[in-house]
Amino acid sequence: MAKRFLPFRTDVYWGDLLMQKLVGAFDTLAKAVTNDHIVRQAIGTGDTRVYHGLGHQVETWEVVDRNANAVIWQSPTVNPTPETFIILKASAPVTASVRFT
Repeated sequence: MAKRFLPFRTDVYWGDLLMQKLVGAFDTLAKAVTNDHIVRQAIGTGDTRVYHGLGHQVETWEVVDRNANAVIWQSPTVNPTPETFIILKASAPVTASVRFT
């Protein structure tokens, strides 16, 4: 007797499982393409540790929004955990959205 291959099942369980996997894959891809590492943070005139969420040292960062007229820069203070935080300072207190890569 010849072996028969069963067709791929697309009933409710398998369809739901497949859809979950596809949605997860597209979410991951969207974050990689759009660089969805934007953090909103209050930044003061002193050193402010900002959690960037990359899991590695920041390569680039840019301010994409702020609620006051302030200049923001990376502090020259030695950062003991660059894979987790970046240290920023501002010329005046400000809340800013910062994009990290």
